[in-house]
Amino acid sequence: MGSSTSRSVHRRLAAAVCLFVSGMCGFVSAPANANSAKLCAMLSPGELHSWFGKAYHVRPSDDYPERQTCAWAPVDGSLGTLLVLTAPADYYSTASSVDGPKKLQGIGEKAYVGKLFGGWTAGALKGTKIVKLNLPAGIGTEKTAVAVLKTLVSRM
Repeated sequence: MGSSTSRSVHRRLAAAVCLFVSGMCGFVSAPANANSAKLCAMLSPGELHSWFGKAYHVRPSDDYPERQTCAWAPVDGSLGTLLVLTAPADYYSTASSVDGPKKLQGIGEKAYVGKLFGGWTAGALKGTKIVKLNLPAGIGTEKTAVAVLKTLVSRM
């Protein structure tokens, strides 16, 4: 990869991480449309309840031609928003802030899980797309992050 291509990928990755983190803080970047609605429909309320033990509601976060995000927040208003991002394959990377990323086998072409800011993050490459998720501290385990990732990848 040339240096200008590398810089472009890094800039897009940095923008995606910024959106990803801002979504965890409750900011909504742009109105949702059909693409983010499809992403948000990938996880059912029953699945979310079985993983996290409480009811969640969906909050489409942003929808741009190359990436979409969706957040699921606890209905009771407690902390614990699950955030998911889909983007083109060249966004695939484990962020430098991920603590001890572990490679996962059998999920897409390649996948990982690791600690991030006291919670969990996981990501996978499948075909021309990536999917990444963040579970903030206190709402899940590594096993939960992997289960959510497997479900998302199976529905991409």
